Amino acid sequence: MKDIPTFAQRLAPDTLNRLERAAEHRYVSGDVLWERKRRLAALYMYGFSAEISLTAAYFRCAGFSPNTEIDRDTRRRRMAQARLIEMPNGSRLMSGDPHPILGWARFVEYVRLANATAQDRQRLREAINKAAIIYRYWRPEMRYKVADVTDEQLQQVQIAAKWLLGNHAQL
Repeated sequence: MKDIPTFAQRLAPDTLNRLERAAEHRYVSGDVLWERKRRLAALYMYGFSAEISLTAAYFRCAGFSPNTEIDRDTRRRRMAQARLIEMPNGSRLMSGDPHPILGWARFVEYVRLANATAQDRQRLREAINKAAIIYRYWRPEMRYKVADVTDEQLQQVQIAAKWLLGNHAQL
């Protein structure tokens, strides 16, 4: 039995292409769940779609090619780097949360800002705004909770996640 790899060990490593497909799948799952009146589950999927989109955006602007493997250790090292960077207001670029959606948006902006056009800067600010909207309602800890999510809240998250999914390649 020790020779049989676990399910997690059998999963292919992440790449930009795989992250982008995963973000699309989570988004579609959110739509299906919302149609079935499973609003909390839909919110959960939209949040993960957004997080994956921003993670892919970061690795793209960090120079990773579409099929370069992104292992867990690489992701952790990059997150650790972002957690050391101080913003002008004194807070850290990325929080210590295990799924820092807002931190990924800020990290993308940090990496891109030096060479960004005015249009790029606006898009990066919008990505941060969308991440903040989602993070107002979404946390991975939701998987342990029973909570009411209104259609209005879900719509805000869905619109923000859709924007991130549609714009991550330009971030």
